[in-house]
Amino acid sequence: MTESAQPVLDAQALNDNTMSDRGLQAELFQIFFDQATHYLDMLRDSVVAREAEAWTAAAHGLRGASLALGLTRLARRAAQAEASSPRPEAAEALAAALEESRLAALRYLEESAA
Repeated sequence: MTESAQPVLDAQALNDNTMSDRGLQAELFQIFFDQATHYLDMLRDSVVAREAEAWTAAAHGLRGASLALGLTRLARRAAQAEASSPRPEAAEALAAALEESRLAALRYLEESAA
């Protein structure tokens, strides 16, 4: 499946992992996006410091948390980063995917509340 064909947010996976509890989903998204900025900082810092281990650990953490919330495109990008060496363009691609995921999560919560 190409990245553009892959959903940004897999609602079925999210609902499976949260028992379709919208309040829980909103809380988990809030926690995730707060923490994700720390992962991005770690990724960017590891590029500057050329620390492959820190890069891999940050990408791995971002991948796992993304998968749990059904953020499939972000998880795929994080998996690609995890398998690569620290690169600024990969960190910025993750930042863009994170913003895309944040917007998709907000849309999902708004639509499910209606």
